[in-house]
Amino acid sequence: MAQRSTGMDGTNENAYSSAPGTDEEFAELLVQHSPDVLALLRDGRVTWLSPNAPQVLGWTDQKAMNAPIDSLVHPDDESAVRNACLSASSGDRVALVAHARAGAGGHTLPVEMRFGPREVGGAGSDVAVTLRAIDDVFALRDALTAATRADRRLAERAGDAIFVVDPQGMVVDVGANAYDMLGWPPDEVLGIHLPDLVHPDDRGAMEAYRRDVRRDTKVGSVELRARTRGGRYRWVLATGLLLQTRPGAAPSDDRVLVSWRDIDGLVRDTRLAERETERLRAIMDTALDPWMHLTPLRDRHGEITDFIIEDANEGAAEYLRWPRERLLGARLLEEFPNVAEHGLMAAYVEAMDTGEPVVIHDLRYPHDVFDETRMYELRARPAGDTLMLTWRDTTSESLAHDALAENESLFRAVASAAGSALVMVTHGNVAWASPGAGQMGLAAGTDFEQAMTGLVVPDSAAGVRACCLLMGQGHNYRGRWHRAAGPPLVVSATTLPGLDEPGVVTMIEESWTAPARPESAEP
Repeated sequence: MAQRSTGMDGTNENAYSSAPGTDEEFAELLVQHSPDVLALLRDGRVTWLSPNAPQVLGWTDQKAMNAPIDSLVHPDDESAVRNACLSASSGDRVALVAHARAGAGGHTLPVEMRFGPREVGGAGSDVAVTLRAIDDVFALRDALTAATRADRRLAERAGDAIFVVDPQGMVVDVGANAYDMLGWPPDEVLGIHLPDLVHPDDRGAMEAYRRDVRRDTKVGSVELRARTRGGRYRWVLATGLLLQTRPGAAPSDDRVLVSWRDIDGLVRDTRLAERETERLRAIMDTALDPWMHLTPLRDRHGEITDFIIEDANEGAAEYLRWPRERLLGARLLEEFPNVAEHGLMAAYVEAMDTGEPVVIHDLRYPHDVFDETRMYELRARPAGDTLMLTWRDTTSESLAHDALAENESLFRAVASAAGSALVMVTHGNVAWASPGAGQMGLAAGTDFEQAMTGLVVPDSAAGVRACCLLMGQGHNYRGRWHRAAGPPLVVSATTLPGLDEPGVVTMIEESWTAPARPESAEP
């Protein structure tokens, strides 16, 4: 077994440091340590046992005297006990939990063992050991004989933290699992008020439960939070059993056996799932887009034949113009036969079989209430053995997009046939250029200001910069730019409302509109 600590309480330290050498001094020491068993070792072998060793551990002089201390424990603990004995003989103090051989037939008893040096007469290899039984079987031996029904319940609680409390709730015995579960060594729990280890908000429920157990009327268990030695709380399932220390004992002698089963992970996972469900429910109810939660119906071969609408938000009910109560529990194909006709049923089944989500843009689907075909963006995602379905009506967006595409096609056709140079500028870059602009070197993707500055004379560069600045701020511009070669350009820049910094720039060569100069007559 692994060591729990390397130090001991002050009482034991004083006992080891002043280990007596006479029977009278031993008797006085036993009073201090009762019901502990005290053993003295030399070179790892037992040289003396306290008189209570046969009663507590079943160790007689014939069995234990001159025997190596590690031979008196379970084979799995021999190494740890042997090392503890060596450490104590070197002056260290060690505490650990081991299983002592307590009887015939291989029976073992969990004990807490504390080792310390005993320096008497210069014998540095002498070691003093105290052993404290921390098993419930010996402490409850008489009670289990009187209450036979406890045998089964104790077996069912294997691994639980076990406490025995008196009528005032004080702990009179404790099992070893209290350390494994909550970190409390048994000697720190004995004598305390058990409700002190319970969260303040749960003490009332625990006290009411304990009173019912003492009246032998309570059946079942109660969930509460138990405090660990580090100050944190863990959820446990507390179960109580009324016991009697001996047949015919007075009610004041009754004891209650309390077992705490660790359910911290289960409770926290359950509450996390509840919170996530509540959060999802809130999101679904507040979402404007319709949502549905579908559960598949399968035939005897496991094939999906339909879906049941398990849940739907108010957005779905409002869009379909149906009461939400009508949606819940409805069969998808019965209420929406067009799902199969448009291939959506096959897509949902494939999503459940493969785990891949379904995403469909520009879905054309008839709306019964509107009596027209509308456009949708549909998404379906498997979640375990269910399908989450949401859709959004994109009819208005699709119509606007089609209109914009039609207008853009018309615009490009006109611009391509025009003799002027025309460009569309977005974020300072040429997004589109007419053939006339392309002849000037204004290809799509070029920096408009940089390209134009290279075409005009230095005096017109300021006009280029002003044009770009005004377009970036959403203003229009008109000007006249001179080129190093060719006629000047009449420039008009217009920003497009509602878009992100786009502008349309037209450039017309001034020579196209200026009248031709008459030729001079010859003399």
